[in-house]
Amino acid sequence: MFILLLDSSASWRYIAAVVVQKIPRISCYHVAGMDRGKRKSMIKQALKILSTECYSICIHAFIHQKIRVLSYKNRKSKKRLWRGAIKHELTRIANHLKNIKLWPISIVYADREFELYREAIEKVFEPESISIEKSDKICLADIVAYLNMNNIRLLKNIRGFKEIK
Repeated sequence: MFILLLDSSASWRYIAAVVVQKIPRISCYHVAGMDRGKRKSMIKQALKILSTECYSICIHAFIHQKIRVLSYKNRKSKKRLWRGAIKHELTRIANHLKNIKLWPISIVYADREFELYREAIEKVFEPESISIEKSDKICLADIVAYLNMNNIRLLKNIRGFKEIK
């Protein structure tokens, strides 16, 4: 049984997923909103946890660009296109996790921007429960998304990190 933490950054440019067996004790609300000193110590603490207790994935989603291209080609509503694009990226995450035997996912914790896509999360991951909230539980996913956008070198040194383009 695995727990999945989901977050996105840069207006759906990247989607970060972190798989854990138990939620680590690390507390931060939103790493990008912290001052530099706190952010640096929080990232250092998170990297230690990410390298030992977790498996993390970062998907290069670029949802805005995909929707722009698809909306020219299709007559479907943008809302429907967004749902399809997010579901596609979540399916990529699920397939990767199945391939490396980090399956089944029992609980999903996601940031609030995933609220509109709860149904897609249910269909793709089939968890026992889904919690969509802004809390300390998704701190690691928030840090992975932030680092992937701002300092990918730090993540590439971690053994349990996979970047999917």
